[in-house]
Amino acid sequence: MWVFRRHLIKRGTYTSVKKIYIAKIEEGHLPTKSAIDELLHEQGLIGTVHANFSIEVDLEVAEAAAREESMESYYDDMKAGAPVQCIGRRTRKNHKCAICMRRKKTKIRLRCRHVFHRKCIDEWARWKPVCPVCKDALELKPQPPPPTAPPTAQPDTEDNSASALSI
Repeated sequence: MWVFRRHLIKRGTYTSVKKIYIAKIEEGHLPTKSAIDELLHEQGLIGTVHANFSIEVDLEVAEAAAREESMESYYDDMKAGAPVQCIGRRTRKNHKCAICMRRKKTKIRLRCRHVFHRKCIDEWARWKPVCPVCKDALELKPQPPPPTAPPTAQPDTEDNSASALSI
C-alpha cells in the first residue's frame, strides 16, 4: 500500500528526508506526519519547499499509522482533566486490555464488565470519563477538594502603627 505525505523542507534535502522514512520503516513502523516534522525540525531540515513523498508499506503498517494519526489529532483537540482513579474490581484473568491490547495479568473490571489496566483506564478517564468500549459512564473515586490558601493577615489599618514590634 502506498502512503503519501507532504512536508516543507529545505531545498536539496529530499534524499535525506526520504532516507529518514526508509530507516523508520525498516525499524518496523511508519511515523506520523507530525513525528517526521519534529525529526526534520530537530535535524534542521525544515524549509520552504513543498515536497511530496510516496512510501510503500505493508497494509498493517499503513493502517497502524492511520490509526495513530487519527488518535493524535483526536487528543490534540481535547484537554486533559485532573488525574482520576476509576472504581473497579481487581482481576488477574488473562484478558487483553482494550486500550493497550497487552495481556499483563493485573487489571480492573469495571461495572460494565470491560477489563483494563489500571494505568490505562485512569489515563483514559482524564480525557473522557466513559468506557472506551461501550461508552458507559465510569465510576470515579471522589477527588479531595483542592487545598485552599491560608487566610492572609490583613495589615493593621488603625493608627497604632507605632506599637509595631522591633528587635
